[in-house]
Amino acid sequence: MKATYIAISLFLASVLLSVVTYSQLPDQLAVHWTNGEVTGTLPAVAAITIMPAFMVILFLVNQFLIRVMRKMTSVQAKVEQVICAVLPGLLFVCHGLIIFSGLDYSINIEAIIGISLGVVMMIIGNIMPQVKRNAIFGARNRWTLQNDQVWAIVNRLAGKLFFACGLVIFIGAIIIPTYQMAVVLTSVLIIVIIIQRYSHVTYQRVTSN
Repeated sequence: MKATYIAISLFLASVLLSVVTYSQLPDQLAVHWTNGEVTGTLPAVAAITIMPAFMVILFLVNQFLIRVMRKMTSVQAKVEQVICAVLPGLLFVCHGLIIFSGLDYSINIEAIIGISLGVVMMIIGNIMPQVKRNAIFGARNRWTLQNDQVWAIVNRLAGKLFFACGLVIFIGAIIIPTYQMAVVLTSVLIIVIIIQRYSHVTYQRVTSN
């Protein structure tokens, strides 16, 4: 329930920020950047609406997923926190970047996005080892979903990998922010490959005993 209040508060804060700053914004706002350069814009009304709209959609989808999950297994509070609070928080950061860049604030877009993604990954990595087997959150594949022991072993490793990856992204965003997307995509791809292979090996080892 606390996570739901956080999600609603973030939405209201984003709407308030849009209303308060709208009269000061230019007709077109940047919504996409590549290497620090603006590569995509939208009319101001659309630009300040898109992230709050995504928050609403995400909230509705999250509530549906949580209800489905509750029918299958008990929903742990930590999972709800990630689903209902952490991801909307990331959207709120993006919303702030769109508005404050439109107000001509000097902002290092890549650094802020990289730091935010790093923090999110570290939070997810910290929670993953504590989550019981479920179909929504965690290292989910055909091997982990079949066995509680395999799930626990794989998610312990996955949590460490996500936390380490988040830390690398966080530090990289401060040192070399220009290459953050390459770092993020490469890191996530490596983690996925490792987890898939480790899940298979662990499943064979556990089930053969």
